[in-house]
Amino acid sequence: MKEYREIYVILVVSLLLILAPIFLNISIFYGLFSAVVFALVILSWKGTSLKYLLKTILAGLNECKTVFIVVLLMGATISIWLASGIVPSMIYYGLKHINNINFLLASFLITSVVSIFMGTPVGTISTIGIALLGVGKGLSIPLNMILGAIVSGAFLADKASPISALTNLALNVIDMDYKKYLKTMLKTIVPTFIITSAFFYIMGEPYSNALDFSKINSYQEIIKGTYYISPYFLLIPLGTIILSGVGVQVITTMLIGIGIGSFICYFYQGMSIKSIAYSIFMGYGGPEIVNELSHIFKGGGIIHMVEVVLVIGTAVSLSSIFEKTNIIAPIIDKLFKGTKSKGILTIKTGILSSLLTIITCDQSVGIILPGRLLQPIYDRMGISKYILGRTISDTGTIIAPLFPFNVNSLLITTFTGIAAKEYAPYAILCYVFPIITILLGFISNKKKGDIKNEKLCDKISTSNR
Repeated sequence: MKEYREIYVILVVSLLLILAPIFLNISIFYGLFSAVVFALVILSWKGTSLKYLLKTILAGLNECKTVFIVVLLMGATISIWLASGIVPSMIYYGLKHINNINFLLASFLITSVVSIFMGTPVGTISTIGIALLGVGKGLSIPLNMILGAIVSGAFLADKASPISALTNLALNVIDMDYKKYLKTMLKTIVPTFIITSAFFYIMGEPYSNALDFSKINSYQEIIKGTYYISPYFLLIPLGTIILSGVGVQVITTMLIGIGIGSFICYFYQGMSIKSIAYSIFMGYGGPEIVNELSHIFKGGGIIHMVEVVLVIGTAVSLSSIFEKTNIIAPIIDKLFKGTKSKGILTIKTGILSSLLTIITCDQSVGIILPGRLLQPIYDRMGISKYILGRTISDTGTIIAPLFPFNVNSLLITTFTGIAAKEYAPYAILCYVFPIITILLGFISNKKKGDIKNEKLCDKISTSNR
């Protein structure tokens, strides 16, 4: 009992330290870092070797080194794709094909496609999302409803984009192959996408005749007058998806995208090599010509992704300590004890991942802790690790923008001026995914390909202890 009391003290204090940045209005990194230091001090004081703890942290960080590189390259990709006209071209042609379509549905579909190519929900919202909201201002559709559709489409990036930092974090933590992971993900993505599209179609129909084509044309003229626009530029993001799909490493894919984008910057947008290099490291400052859309064509940069790397790094460090010192394992075992149904396991996994995302205000911990600690349970029950990855992605990862104190929600509100409580009721996709994945867990309880030979897994699991 005393041992459990010490475990609870470490967990509760760590949780309070993680929550503190919300009230202090500072980066969650400081909370996670303080929790790591606190855990190191208490555990070393209680007799655990500090050298062992530090080695544990280094081992965890080393396992995630690919993720850190991907995050930094994401910053470079965003800035170069903005500067080269790739993102402006995506917005230009997206607006061009918005004619004669349900605007609410179009907003969802366009941001869904763009988010998969960009690999970042916040980046998608701060670019094409802002443009769509600008068009929406001339309509009678409530802006919070439009933003709900935009958020729904944008957060597909964190689930399925091969260049998303969180997708790669999940792949790394659970040791999954992207192609197999995507194949498993499609079982929930397809029905969720259809249901969400139907919702937005029905909600958007009453406003179908209110589209302001003059506003759309105005935006297109501004974009074309500021950048060299070409439909061929759309092949670059498409190429990154194809390369990842055929098995090319994500780092190689991103470097190719950055290289081609830099080439376009120099030869088509007239940027100097110095300006290109500055944009890669410090972020793109926007077009030289000041216009109505200038503020959405700026951002990215490796330097601005350092904080994200620090957040993920401290989250990995804390989860490594919790995992290797058996701090959280007894609680996980207690929570999942007696779980024999795949459906119940799915529900419990989703609840755990969601609670960690809500409590820590960031999706990283909601991926890392369940991803690391629940694998033995899934193995013992003979359930594929890809189901574990999908369940975490469909719950803890996707619900992030619904909560006003989450990092994502704060950024969305900063960009749009619309609070989470206003757009969250219309972020339909963020509700449908958890429902679909839980239902699928019950329906496919013994579906071939999801369940492995249980006796064999039990033997393997026992022999590894």
